[in-house]
Amino acid sequence: MRAKTHKVKPNQKPVIEVDGGLFIPFKWKDDTPGGRNLGRAEFQVCLKTTAKDGIKEFWVDAAQQYDMPNIWHCICNNSVFTVQSYGALENPNVWMFSYCRLHHCTSFRVYTPDNAEYLRISYDGISFHKEKW
Repeated sequence: MRAKTHKVKPNQKPVIEVDGGLFIPFKWKDDTPGGRNLGRAEFQVCLKTTAKDGIKEFWVDAAQQYDMPNIWHCICNNSVFTVQSYGALENPNVWMFSYCRLHHCTSFRVYTPDNAEYLRISYDGISFHKEKW
């Protein structure tokens, strides 16, 4: 559960290395008054794969959120990547598959379940939780 921050270029978000697992609190829905309502939170996931080893590493970046200034990076060397939810939450929705030019890999977006309060990033993927455990 350690995290290490990398220095980045001026226009980029800082990258935090995830070692083990990391719980990240977030707001599942932006209720900002005054017309800046971004709606439901999303996370963009970029998966770097190789034919021999499967998934080598992945990045998670918050989308549609004002208060999430980091990108999280995890080196996993797994053949399995899961997107799950726990604590009586509905399943997260995975959509918008594309190519990531920054990481040169497959990318997709994940809609958060209603009432989720934590994103957990670990070697086997990402999960959403109502409470930290």
